[in-house]
Amino acid sequence: MNPASIVTDWTPDLHKTDSTRTNARLWFARPMFAAALLLTFHLIGLRPLARAQSTGIQEPYPPLHDGAYTGQAVPESLDPLVAYRWNLASASEGLQIYTLPVKQAWATPPTAVKNLDSIKNAKTNVTVEGPVDIRLEFGSEAAAWVEFDSADFAGSIEMSIGEYNLPWQFPKKTAVPVRHGNTYRLELNRELYEGVRFAWIHVHRVEHPWHITAVRLICQIRPTNYEGAFSSSDPMLTRIWYAGAYGVKLNLLKEYLGAILIDRGDRLTWTGDAHPAQAASMAAFGN
Repeated sequence: MNPASIVTDWTPDLHKTDSTRTNARLWFARPMFAAALLLTFHLIGLRPLARAQSTGIQEPYPPLHDGAYTGQAVPESLDPLVAYRWNLASASEGLQIYTLPVKQAWATPPTAVKNLDSIKNAKTNVTVEGPVDIRLEFGSEAAAWVEFDSADFAGSIEMSIGEYNLPWQFPKKTAVPVRHGNTYRLELNRELYEGVRFAWIHVHRVEHPWHITAVRLICQIRPTNYEGAFSSSDPMLTRIWYAGAYGVKLNLLKEYLGAILIDRGDRLTWTGDAHPAQAASMAAFGN
C-alpha cells in the first residue's frame, strides 16, 4: 500500500469545527518518528483490560476517576484507556493510577507451585512450595510498578521487571521487594514507575509452603483524551499510529515529558526525542 494514500484527521481545539487532513508521508518520512512507532509497537504487545480499584496499601496517586469509557473504541489500539475520556484533561491535573491483571504466567520449575492459573483471576490463590521463578506477563507495556500480596510468606525472594521474557540486566532491574503489611512491592526508584510488560517473582528459599493471593501492575497515567484519530485500510498501519500515540502518553508526567525506560541505555529524555514526541502528541491529543 502506498503510504501517500493514508490520511489522518485531527481537531486540536474542540471549539473548532474545521479539521486538517495531513498526508501520512510527512510522518513516515521522519526516521526518528517512524522508528519510535515501530519500536513501541514491538514492545507493548496486546491490549489488556484496565481496572480502577483500590490496592489496599498507600499509593502515590488516586485511582482512576472523573471520567468514563465514552470515547471511541479502537480495536487496533494497545492503550487500555483509549476509550476513556476524562471530564477535565488540563495541565493542572495530576497523575492517576489503574491496575492491569496478569495475562499469562509461567513457573520454572512448574512443580514448585500449585494453582498457578488462578494468578490471572480476581481470586488468586497460588501455593508456593519450593524455590521457583514465576514469570508474569501483563499484555502491554505500562508506566508502572508491580506488587503481590501474601499473608504467610516466609523465605527469601527478589523481583524483576523487563520488556521481554528476560529480566532487564544493564542496569539490573532486580531487587528485594519492600514490604507494606501483607503487600510486597518492587521499588526500583523513589518515583516507583518503570516501563513494565513482564515481571518476575524469584523465590530463592522457602521456610514452609506459602500463598500468593493477589498480583497487580499499578499503572500511572496523566489524564489525556484522544482528540485525534487515524484509520487505514491496512490495520497494521492503524496499529502503528496508535502505538506511537500510546508510547507518548505513557511518558507524560504531571509537569513534563519523561521516560519510562529509566536508566536503560540511552532511554532518557533528549531534545531530539522531544520533537517527534511533541508532534505525535499534537496529532493524537491536540496538545
